Order: sequence, then structure tokens, then C-alpha cells
Amino acid sequence: MKRKSSTFSLSRPNGNRVAIYVRVSTALQAEEGFSLDAQEKGCRQFAENRAWQAVEVFREPGVSAKDDNRPAFQRMISAAKARQFDVILTHKLDRFSRSILDVLTYLRDLHEWDVAYASATENFDFSTPMGKMQLHIMAALAQWYLDNLSQEITKGKKGR
Repeated sequence: MKRKSSTFSLSRPNGNRVAIYVRVSTALQAEEGFSLDAQEKGCRQFAENRAWQAVEVFREPGVSAKDDNRPAFQRMISAAKARQFDVILTHKLDRFSRSILDVLTYLRDLHEWDVAYASATENFDFSTPMGKMQLHIMAALAQWYLDNLSQEITKGKKGR
């Protein structure tokens, strides 16, 4: 199998078709709807500023990103593999996933499928050593947040 050029950037798509992925973790956030709408609006503005065409929005209301067991996420990944768009855009990396393993695995897969990833609020260029380091740090922080929250909730339950 021929390897792709190392100059390919996950933040510089080869085309302008974009899929937007928005997610909130709790049912209450999903019921209020503000965060999903705000994420989508920010992503649409980001895409418009780059002359990218939003071809689909994948909405994941009230689903944690601790793993990849998310219906809209899996539909998006299948569509990415089928090259139905050129870039996946999220408001922040932690909307994509809070699992460092999933972030690295899926971004590797997207690279293989020539699908880029971009964050509307975090300026990354994954083709550079600094951008790669930033990606790893942000993915590690997202996972730390989830792991720490879980530990604090468990501690609170035991305390009650």
C-alpha cells in the first residue's frame, strides 16, 4: 500500500465540502439546545470564512465522548470513509472525542481517507511538529477532564 505524502495536513482539506459535528454530553444540555445551536453556528461561520460548503451536520445530543459508541459519530465516520466530504469540522477537539486513543486513531484513519479535520476555535496545523504536539496535548487534556470528572463523581457518591 502506497503511503500518503507526509505533507498532507489534517487541517488543510483537499476540497471544500465540510461535515459539521456537534455534540453535548447531557440530556439537559440537549433539551436546552443552546450549545448544539451555538456550536453549529460557530462552525458554519468558520466554514463560510474559508469558502467551505457545509454538506451535512451530524448532531449528537446528550452523548458522552468517552468512547466512539455514538450513533451520529459512527454515521459521520462511515460517510468520511466513503469520501462524502473533505473535512470534518467541530467547535473544539473535545467535541470530536475525549479519548486520546480515539482521537489519534480516527485522525489517522481520516488522513488515510484524505479527509481533513478542523476545529473552529483551536488553530491547529497538524502538518507541523508544533501542531502535532498541540494535538496530543489537547487530546490528553480532554481525556484527563473526563477521567477526573468520573473520579470526582465516584468520590461524591461514596461520600453520600
